[in-house]
Amino acid sequence: MQIRSGIQSTPAWSTAVERRGQHSIAPARVSPRSTARVQALRFDNGFGGLADDGNYHIRLVDGALPPAPWSNVIANEDGGFQISERGGGCAWAASSYFYRLTAWQNDPVSDPITDAIYLHDEDTGALWSATPAPVKTDATFHVVHGAGFSSFEAEQQEVTSRLTMGVPVRGALKISILRLSNVSDRVRRLSVTAYAEWTLGVQRTQTRHAVRTWFAAESGALMAQNRFEAGFADRVAFMTISEPVRSFTASRADFIGRNGSLAYPMAFRNHTMDGETGVGLDPCAALQCEIILQPGETREIAVLLGSGATLADTQALLDEHKTVERAAAALAEARRVWDVRLGTVTVKTPDAALDAMLNKWTLYQALSGRMWARMGLYQSSGAYGFRDQLQDVMAFVYAEPRVAREHIVRAAQRQFLEGDVQHWWHPHTGRGVRTRFSDDLVWLPFVVDQYVRVTGDQSVLEEYVPFLKMRTLEPDEHEVYDLPQVTEEHGSIYEHCVRALVRACTVGSHGLPLIGSGDWNDGFSRVGIEGRGESVWLAWFLILTLRNFALRADAHGDADIAQQLRARADDY
Repeated sequence: MQIRSGIQSTPAWSTAVERRGQHSIAPARVSPRSTARVQALRFDNGFGGLADDGNYHIRLVDGALPPAPWSNVIANEDGGFQISERGGGCAWAASSYFYRLTAWQNDPVSDPITDAIYLHDEDTGALWSATPAPVKTDATFHVVHGAGFSSFEAEQQEVTSRLTMGVPVRGALKISILRLSNVSDRVRRLSVTAYAEWTLGVQRTQTRHAVRTWFAAESGALMAQNRFEAGFADRVAFMTISEPVRSFTASRADFIGRNGSLAYPMAFRNHTMDGETGVGLDPCAALQCEIILQPGETREIAVLLGSGATLADTQALLDEHKTVERAAAALAEARRVWDVRLGTVTVKTPDAALDAMLNKWTLYQALSGRMWARMGLYQSSGAYGFRDQLQDVMAFVYAEPRVAREHIVRAAQRQFLEGDVQHWWHPHTGRGVRTRFSDDLVWLPFVVDQYVRVTGDQSVLEEYVPFLKMRTLEPDEHEVYDLPQVTEEHGSIYEHCVRALVRACTVGSHGLPLIGSGDWNDGFSRVGIEGRGESVWLAWFLILTLRNFALRADAHGDADIAQQLRARADDY
């Protein structure tokens, strides 16, 4: 039996026109034409494949969905969003865990919707969405995931729509540009409604009572703030559209209606929204505008969802991208930067599939998803893993050496005076976990050596950063989560690396290094918890790193350290 993710049941009343007062609602009728482009795709699996430009194209025909979501993580250093082929996902600013703008649901089966763009025919009552969800449809959708963008194209009710989403080069901002074309022979009077469910924290159930909303009439934006979220109390989130706002609400209850659903919200039966804002609501942002399309006419609308560090930053971000032209220019620049970045190195092998991955997707996902977002469809932590992101940045030493260098310095600052490190930590607070993992310590000198070898940048070794101080683990403790103190004691990156290697060079009864609570294989977490287990893998990793870093010690004029590192490698 095939399980299709994200298929919602449609209320029985939605299968026919329903009249409520003066307004009727009908499900969207699919036009016989289709805007989905027909082209040969490489590695086609029946739902989609790669085009010649490396972008991933997905065909959704007659409402059919793949067995599980295909999502794109689109991010920059300040924020981003995740989007699936159905339209599910979430957006965040600063932290994909602690400050989600919309909810991360952790539900890959139903793939819930937390923000959407609705289209409503004001004359016929037909309702549809610019993505396959939340309004169920039999339309054929053509979805494209690319580096820094995703797009959705379809034709419904004799209106073609193309929704393109992305983020600018900098700024916690999700930009959505909706292009509408009237392919009928009559004038169309449509409303476009942008909707998002505010989280402004970790989980909506914990934050919704604390979110305050207001409408900024001068900028046509719905604002939201959660003063109770430690570390993000000054941040202000917003949603706005490029057209004049006809009606709005910040109340999810007002928009959806009692016992309603996102598939057919009450707002479209009432024809308008009540403009409710304030505190104590089930908070959302819903903004509606009206569009008149002549036969053959095309219009574009920009929808912005984002957050600044302060109200002033939020206003600046809003002003910079408010118009369609500015929003489109920001998306175009972001895509250009990705093309340059991903085109730095081109790999050609006998395996076309390997080439397709190496020349675009692996580097893109490592930077956008792993380094910046630190989240995915099934995991949203927002934390740095000591070994994880150090491994990731080795992919950037050619295309983005700045990113690699900055993270080497960042990681070195998470080292304790004793030489061990935080296994993972949250960057906005510094809270993290101290463990007995044995391989974490070796990754810093290994990556530093690799960075210097490739870039020739010796100066990173002389960067001075502080050490951390925290209570050591008790004999029966395998880990502890806490906030360490930043000490006055500083050391160069070179000194941090040496201290890490000295701490890492343990010896068990068989002459091998102790595995602790795990080496690179976390599944071996029980092997060495009593302090006796050893790791063959770690021995090989240490031998390589010790000998390579001995060359750094030679160049540093540190002959004694170089000799000790080589001797330890020989002993293993």
